[in-house]
Amino acid sequence: MHVEIVGGGPAGLYSAILINRLTRQHSVRVCERNPRDVFGGWGIILSKATLANMRRADPVSHGRLQHYVSDQWQHIDIIRDHDVLRVKSGEYVGVLRADFLRVLGDRCRELGVEIAFDMPVSDISLGRLAAADLVIGADGVNSAVRTSTALLQPTFSISQSRYLWLGVACEMRNLQMIFKTHGEGHLVAQAYPSGREMSTFVIECTPRAWASSDLRCLNGGDLLDTLSNLFKRELCSQRLVSTDGVRWRQFVTVHNAIWYSGRTVFLGDALHSVHFSIGSGTKLAVEDAMALCESLRRFEAQGLGVVLEHFEKVRRASCDAYQSISSSSYRWCEQLHEVMPLDIVAFAEQLLTRSGLYNRRTLALVAPEFARELRGRKIQN
Repeated sequence: MHVEIVGGGPAGLYSAILINRLTRQHSVRVCERNPRDVFGGWGIILSKATLANMRRADPVSHGRLQHYVSDQWQHIDIIRDHDVLRVKSGEYVGVLRADFLRVLGDRCRELGVEIAFDMPVSDISLGRLAAADLVIGADGVNSAVRTSTALLQPTFSISQSRYLWLGVACEMRNLQMIFKTHGEGHLVAQAYPSGREMSTFVIECTPRAWASSDLRCLNGGDLLDTLSNLFKRELCSQRLVSTDGVRWRQFVTVHNAIWYSGRTVFLGDALHSVHFSIGSGTKLAVEDAMALCESLRRFEAQGLGVVLEHFEKVRRASCDAYQSISSSSYRWCEQLHEVMPLDIVAFAEQLLTRSGLYNRRTLALVAPEFARELRGRKIQN
């Protein structure tokens, strides 16, 4: 089988690794539109469970990744103006996206996977892609492969809040959720360690803050200076930095009713993007790759149609659930003004249960001390 993968992000590179490990009889090429060693974004979050799955799928790349991940954290620090509350969470690590992709890229080349850089793809009916037995569209939210596949009918939802994906040269100890009143609205920062020396700092500007402040009028260094000053305490006086310009964006959720067409299948953000506030984009990407490879292992002899049908069957329910959680999470932030007046404990409960992933019962499993405090309040009331 000849496999062409469009997109050199987590979904594309990891599927290349796993397909090549399945059998060396498959020839695999990855087409990446960016030049070599050009990576967008900052850190990504990986849970203990996702890392365990990666260790089983490819122990070599998992082992190499350990040199770049941050120390594990088990708490969320909820910081609202001058209120601070620490709540136990699951077990997570952060890693710079650039380091993550370098590890996967090196592993691909070691296994004989060809990676073609500076190769944007707009038409899969041309060149070597036309001759491929399987084309994997892993080229992100703005997937050119998805656009060129006429049968697909994706839907798009756009958040009202704006965001910036930034970094800072200090290593934080936990995930921090930081809420600040700004103008007539609020700023929300999600900050977490991303390797040994850097942290990621994603800032959201709610619709009310956007409409009532001068942040929309600033750009470049002026915007970084303003935000660095606003979050001076949490940044330990370090300045925010950017890798690919400073431009406010609105998050786009892509949902596909059709997952594959003929010899073409989609993975990761090209198939089902999820908001960064739930920290699961890379998780879904690598688990898509695992599921597709397992479907190939089990059903390739029965034909590609059976393989892709099984892939969708085992992945759709979980991915749809994460997209629902994602939607609830970012819409909660858009209406943040409704819950900001609550005391810090009640506010934290709203934050932790905003997406439906947790309720008071399931919070007791991951954050028992916080759950006991909530039960005590309920009894008193």
